[in-house]
Amino acid sequence: RRRPRPNDDHSDDDDAGDAWAVALHRHARKLPPSTPRSLHEKLSSPHRQPPSPAEAKRRQQARQESAQRNRGRIERERSARLREAAERVRDVRANKNLTRAEREAAVARKHVEAEQRHAAHLEEVRRRATRES
Repeated sequence: RRRPRPNDDHSDDDDAGDAWAVALHRHARKLPPSTPRSLHEKLSSPHRQPPSPAEAKRRQQARQESAQRNRGRIERERSARLREAAERVRDVRANKNLTRAEREAAVARKHVEAEQRHAAHLEEVRRRATRES
């Protein structure tokens, strides 16, 4: 048994009982339906009604527009990635060609210097030969 509190007013016991019933009813609506009748009520609620043909068409058009925007965005991103990759390839090729040209120029310069040293050596040998003879 419930003991009455000092401030308890027994005049609104019916209201408290009603509040409890309302809370129980609200909680019961959140639970999964257990009877065919409650399932029917749930499925035939205005929130579950199929959309009108105009609303269905509007939703479908909105989905199509969103999908088209996404396809365009994805295509732009893909083409940007391909463009960047092509630029990187161009840069690498240009750097390789520059490095190759620098290397060939260095080899040609060394070759010319070697020819000059060789010619100077031959000239020195010729001078010695003419001095000694």
